[in-house]
Amino acid sequence: MLITLLLTTFALAEDPKAPTAGAHVPPEEVPVDFEIWPDPDEPQEPEEAQEPQEPEEPDYTTFTVDQLIVEAVARRERSDHAGSRVVLDQALPRAASAQEQVEIRYHQGIAWELEGEHNTAIALYDEVTESWPTSHRADDIRFRRAEALAN
Repeated sequence: MLITLLLTTFALAEDPKAPTAGAHVPPEEVPVDFEIWPDPDEPQEPEEAQEPQEPEEPDYTTFTVDQLIVEAVARRERSDHAGSRVVLDQALPRAASAQEQVEIRYHQGIAWELEGEHNTAIALYDEVTESWPTSHRADDIRFRRAEALAN
């Protein structure tokens, strides 16, 4: 900061056209090349209205199952529950392991639950706990099922 101040001082001291301290600069010599507020008397050009564009859907065929699950969770966190289910529906046929199938079904159940479709979520949770009772998500699924039953 001090160096900038010194450099500015020296630069002004060497410029013979620079105003000295307290010197009056006539307004016509002060360059103004911008407008703070538009002149209300001048006609304004209307701004072109642009329609909001929907973001392009990514090509999910190149996604792995894990990437699809991450995308579905991100959509769910943005309250796009239907979009989350669409992504999970694409992931389910690609699931190669029981662990992936359980994970997908778990997130599908949450999406249904958040949309208020508690009976659909409960049926999904029941299906998973019957097929894979000792899965890595078994406790989470039982908890979510109880939450859905309470609503």
